[in-house]
Amino acid sequence: MKNKFERLNKNEKKKAIEEFSNSNESNANIISRIKRLKVIGIIGVIYSIGMFILDFLKEMEIFDIGFNHFDNLILNYIIDACLLIFCAFFVIKANMILKEQVNKYLIGKKK
Repeated sequence: MKNKFERLNKNEKKKAIEEFSNSNESNANIISRIKRLKVIGIIGVIYSIGMFILDFLKEMEIFDIGFNHFDNLILNYIIDACLLIFCAFFVIKANMILKEQVNKYLIGKKK
């Protein structure tokens, strides 16, 4: 079942997030932390995908920049996969937290 925030269209969602952020200082801090978490998560996803590509190119002996410090490529793949999973989890969880907090605000404002 959709909550109040999910029923809004794109412009109304942006306005609701902005209104939530402007309502008080703690909400503005929450929004800034969530944005920071999203940015770090996206950078981590991009980095891990890039390292996957570099590890694959090193394994095929096509291209070696020297970023890989371990001689065991399986260990490199495991580290890249863990980074990708955790960063994707951060991005997804940040979106969920934002939706949850704004939805609580919208329901509380309505009462």
